[in-house]
Amino acid sequence: MIDRDAEKNFEELWKTFYERYPFFELRKVDWEKQYKTYRPKVTTETTDEELFDILCEMLDPLNDGHVGITAKIDGKKRHFNPEKKPKFWQEFTKKEIKQLFKTSGKTLVANGFGRPKETDAWMLHYCRSRSVGYLRILELEDVRKRKLISALEKISREFRELKGFVIDIRDCPGGDDSTAITIINRFCDRKRVAFHRKTKLGPGEDNYGPLKTGHIEPEAHPQVDAALPEVAVRHALQVGIAEQAVERGQIRGEALGRDGGVLEPGPGGRAVGEPGRTACAVLADAPQGRLRTRVLDERRRA
Repeated sequence: MIDRDAEKNFEELWKTFYERYPFFELRKVDWEKQYKTYRPKVTTETTDEELFDILCEMLDPLNDGHVGITAKIDGKKRHFNPEKKPKFWQEFTKKEIKQLFKTSGKTLVANGFGRPKETDAWMLHYCRSRSVGYLRILELEDVRKRKLISALEKISREFRELKGFVIDIRDCPGGDDSTAITIINRFCDRKRVAFHRKTKLGPGEDNYGPLKTGHIEPEAHPQVDAALPEVAVRHALQVGIAEQAVERGQIRGEALGRDGGVLEPGPGGRAVGEPGRTACAVLADAPQGRLRTRVLDERRRA
């Protein structure tokens, strides 16, 4: 049941922030002063719409994109976020941003890059030159994990053996940590600390839960592995390239699964596959001794 007691709702919101919001000092906001300023404006006669406006005024100085209030008033939904518009969006209109990226595309092409291409993940566009990759990130949320992984697989294959990357986040407002880390993990070279985090549990400067640390680290199938050139063989028994590589000790064996994997060396160092299935082997001098493979269905190719 909806409680329409304006005074009670004001007190509850103020108290919740007082106990759980950790960034008053960082945001240079005196929360107790906010109470003294706005509490007298709320009475038993305050309407829902008036209360919403008062709460918005009280929260506005936080300038925090992770803060928001939503209410349905007289059948209309209202939402407020106190974050100020980013400087990039203040400087450029949507029309100008569109033109800016057209100009960026022309500049890339003029300097030996291809034109930026879209991917399965709507917010990732990319292209490359002979030595440098360009990745444009438009958002870090509202994308299905499956589509994000598919896009990153394609990008990492095309970004092999590059000297560096240009990451363009000029039009990216932010998003989820998990999305950002999924992208970073495709291109980082080693495990590093990404962030430290602890949860505010109550009032007081030191009332926090335990410190938690998040990391970035290369995926199990890192960029150099995902980007290896492939040489297809039509049947699992026709694995001469893989056999020779195993015999020379230039690859290490892992299980061959239905969706891809590494051919497993059998007795005597011979690579064995799954009879009746097709497989794919790659160059024997694969970096780090890895053999990149995929499974193709012979029946689909018939």
